Amino acid sequence: MMLRREPARDDDELIRYLLGELTDDQAESLDERSVVDDDFVARLRLIEEDLVDAYATGRLAGDRRTRFESFYLSSPRRLKRAVFAQRFLAAVDNAARDSPAPAGHGRAARWLPLTIAAAVVLSIGSGWMLVRDARLRTDLHETQQRLADADRQTARLFGELAQRTATAAPAPAQTAAPSVALVLLPQTRGSSVPPILAVGVESSTVTIELAVAALDRSPYQATLRDPATNSVLWRSDDLTARRAEPAPLVTVTVPAASLKAQHYSLELFTRRNGRTGDFVGGYPFQVLRP
Repeated sequence: MMLRREPARDDDELIRYLLGELTDDQAESLDERSVVDDDFVARLRLIEEDLVDAYATGRLAGDRRTRFESFYLSSPRRLKRAVFAQRFLAAVDNAARDSPAPAGHGRAARWLPLTIAAAVVLSIGSGWMLVRDARLRTDLHETQQRLADADRQTARLFGELAQRTATAAPAPAQTAAPSVALVLLPQTRGSSVPPILAVGVESSTVTIELAVAALDRSPYQATLRDPATNSVLWRSDDLTARRAEPAPLVTVTVPAASLKAQHYSLELFTRRNGRTGDFVGGYPFQVLRP
């Protein structure tokens, strides 16, 4: 994938994002891009590598260094990454400084520290690649196992929800503006045709229940996305999950005016400290209107 170089001012915004210097709205916007934009994720990874390298080599100073140590290093994963970079550079510097310079071999003496440094780099790099390869293989196996378990659980939930819907008693008549109810399960590899939601002209809202794997006490937020344009059409306020059988449910009430006769996807995220947290799942559905 060719990565398009963005202006320096955008690089500075990404640095401020990594250091936690953006407002909540700005950070939330970049959080969402990190979920759907592969080019943005690749650019952010490069900026983060440069930032860690600047800290390890002492080129990061002043307020930026203070902010890096107080915010960025507060994450255990990021702390390990910075420590590894510092130890790597220290090993190279020590090898170059401590290597002896043989008398009468001026040219060889000048090249010897660089040769030792290169050997250290190759040794550390090879060991790191072996460890990384082993971890990737383990992560791949665990991910495949989790996906297989998720597929089995989804199939079971589909069967139980279909049986519950078929045996449910008719809902009592309501005096308020009518609404439509639908229960959705997260999309998996085995999902094919999305559920169909018929929205009448008299409907003012659409009540959709999203099944989640476990009951999380943290609030949720749902976004309505148009898959054709990849644009977010609507966001909910903070939502909570409730206990239900066979799976906990998060109730989302979408304005009927936001829905046309087309394909949509509801995306569910957790909320952490007022900001977008983990991606829970996508819930596709098809809208039919008269």
